[in-house]
Amino acid sequence: MRRYYRPLLVFAACALLLIGCSRIELAYRNADWLIARWADGQLDLSRAQQRAWEPQLEAALERHRGEELPRLVAWLRMAEEGATQGLGTDELACLADWAEALYERHAQLAVTLALPLLEELGAEQIAHLRRQMRERNAEYRAEYLSGSPREQDAARAERYRERVERWTGRLNREQREMVAGSSRALPNLAALWLAYREDRQAGLLALLDAGAPRQELRAYLIGWWVDLAGRPPALAAASEQARGETLALLARLDISLTPDQRRTLVERLGRLRQDLRGLAQEPLLATEELRPACVTPSG
Repeated sequence: MRRYYRPLLVFAACALLLIGCSRIELAYRNADWLIARWADGQLDLSRAQQRAWEPQLEAALERHRGEELPRLVAWLRMAEEGATQGLGTDELACLADWAEALYERHAQLAVTLALPLLEELGAEQIAHLRRQMRERNAEYRAEYLSGSPREQDAARAERYRERVERWTGRLNREQREMVAGSSRALPNLAALWLAYREDRQAGLLALLDAGAPRQELRAYLIGWWVDLAGRPPALAAASEQARGETLALLARLDISLTPDQRRTLVERLGRLRQDLRGLAQEPLLATEELRPACVTPSG
């Protein structure tokens, strides 16, 4: 997928899809505490800064319940219907396009939430953020770039398999070999993404060191988090190739699903949709304005 990483403070609800249905409500109902704790760990906020930011965080969560959760529910409904009927490359590409639109909305919200914190950071807090970035980059390097190329390929295939099995249940031998073979054919984006992230981080830290005004910080964050500005051509090309290969793999896997696997996929998507719908504010918003052209009004 094009959105291969999660930038600083991308709204916590995006990650709810990765937590597991049984923990959705607990995580979301404690989102204010979880986000505040995470932000403090990254920025070493003073108590006064935390208190000043709390109303803005509450407002962002309220907006998310009213505007973004309904859109996530609509996306999950389309995914659930597609999984029931069968997901070909076109249907998967449509879901990916729509997911990217959802990501961009969350990234925009993250920028709004991050700006009042970033513009108030002192020199020691900027130094703290710099150390945190270095630590996260070192963790990324250790997880995705350690070992020989063959070991990295094997680890990537294992991550792909685990992500698929989270939704379908255990894959059979043929399906696991399909995932392994496709993962080997994918371009290895890890080094390119890390270099891009470090470059964007350096630019943000330079702006913070210089005391850049809010509008300049906002433009930079929108460019980085939303538009992926400054990506080198090699990264952009490899990302598009990876997207196409991933969609082709998922289409082949869909054809290979057993009745039990398809039932598991549909049930897990449905439970997640119902959980998020229960957390969203009613009434659910219409989403026609958000849907890509490939989605019909009845989708």
